[in-house]
Amino acid sequence: FDEGKKRIDRVLGLEEDNVEAWALLGEQFRVRGRYQEALDALNKAVSLAPQNPASRLVRADTYLTMNDLDKAKEDIELVLRARPNLPYGQYLRAKLVYQQGDAVEAEQALRQVFRLSPSHMPSQLLMGLVQYNLGNMQLAEDYLSRYLSETGTHLPAIKLLAATYMRLEEPTKAREVLERGLAKYGDDPQLFALMGSSHIVQNNAEEAVKSLGRAIELSPDEPAYRAQLA
Repeated sequence: FDEGKKRIDRVLGLEEDNVEAWALLGEQFRVRGRYQEALDALNKAVSLAPQNPASRLVRADTYLTMNDLDKAKEDIELVLRARPNLPYGQYLRAKLVYQQGDAVEAEQALRQVFRLSPSHMPSQLLMGLVQYNLGNMQLAEDYLSRYLSETGTHLPAIKLLAATYMRLEEPTKAREVLERGLAKYGDDPQLFALMGSSHIVQNNAEEAVKSLGRAIELSPDEPAYRAQLA
């Protein structure tokens, strides 16, 4: 990140009004969770080129992460009025309506993304989440498995797929997914808690105690883990 930022800073030192550099700087801040700095850079990019869809959509994504849905909606709608066939724009529309609490409309919006870009990976993940919340566990498994097969390891997707297998009453498959997660991410208490749950349903008390005990060690203030252990 530091080297990338230095390069962007050099570009901006030579050309202060370089829209692409401001947008790239905003994206780099966004993916690292530095959201206010991301917005500062993206606001500059949008002020320099108000009709540039890329800057507005990255800004909308940042607003969604910050749960500022009204501002996200403004950017998404402005872009889609001019460019309705942008997969990223349609994906953000689906993400927006999902965060507004409408999983059914989110599903419809995601199908529009797949018509435009069948392999759009962020939409595969979001569709897995949508199907999980709609209670369609088999579909959730399909989308999440496809996403992980393409991206390798992704902690939220691993947790969600494991939870999906638990809902499908397939604890062995849940553990296989969780083991991949633990190999990559190590000491994550939720992974250990899910592992403990998978052992509980198969009456493997010793392994359940071991996994839940580790979850409690890592997150001692989480009452749900102690409740499972009890």
